[in-house]
Amino acid sequence: MIITLLATALFALGCKKSSPAVNCETKVNAVVDALNTYVETPTKENCVKYVNALKDYVNSNACFNNAVYNAYKQQLDDFNENDCQ
Repeated sequence: MIITLLATALFALGCKKSSPAVNCETKVNAVVDALNTYVETPTKENCVKYVNALKDYVNSNACFNNAVYNAYKQQLDDFNENDCQ
C-alpha cells in the first residue's frame, strides 16, 4: 500500500487539467485521500469510499490516457466493493 501511495503522489504531479470544474488534480486528490483513510483505518466503509473514489476518477476521464489513469483503471478492475470486508 505504501508503494501505491508513493506512485499515486508521483503520478498526480503529471496530470493535466481537463476543465476547471472537473480536473485531474481534484480527482487524484480524492483517490489519495480515500486511500490514506482506508490504510489508516481499514474498515469496510473506508474501503467502499476508496473504490467509489476510483470509480469517480475513472468515469470522469479527467486524466484519460495519462499513466495514472491506466494504473487507477487497473486497480478498479482488480479491486471492487465486493472485495471490501
